[in-house]
Amino acid sequence: MMKRSAFGLKAASGAMLRGLRVSDAAPACSDQTTAAVQSPVKCPQLKTTSFDTDVVVHSGQNKSISVRVADIQPDQMDNVLCLFTYSWEVKYSTWKITSSNLECEALQFEFSDVTLPIVTAQFTVTSGKNSVPLDNPQNITVRIYKCGTMVTNCGQCLS
Repeated sequence: MMKRSAFGLKAASGAMLRGLRVSDAAPACSDQTTAAVQSPVKCPQLKTTSFDTDVVVHSGQNKSISVRVADIQPDQMDNVLCLFTYSWEVKYSTWKITSSNLECEALQFEFSDVTLPIVTAQFTVTSGKNSVPLDNPQNITVRIYKCGTMVTNCGQCLS
């Protein structure tokens, strides 16, 4: 018997496509269009709190990352992790939710390459006992920069 989530979607497996869970056939048909399962509620997703989809952080800075979260159900708020993938490693932090915002607790963002001015971290939030990633349709990322490698005067970098 197929286990269903609180909002009527198959909980065992299935891929995500534009905020909707699609049928189990989707992984086998990656080059084909697959119809989404009809549901009154969309799958949970991350949204920016501003117009910019890049969060900008100076290398070496501790920063908490805050995003809006939409359509998340109570059973999806367990085992939540914020993952940041860059420079061949994954860093993670815990979280807290305030109203409709998810805040990833402060984490030090840094990279050691002295020739690169900017490194982009892919941002993923996982939840549930199977660590399923939430949709990130706006492709929110964290841009970590080093002012000293961008310009000769940091005043120019920050203006």
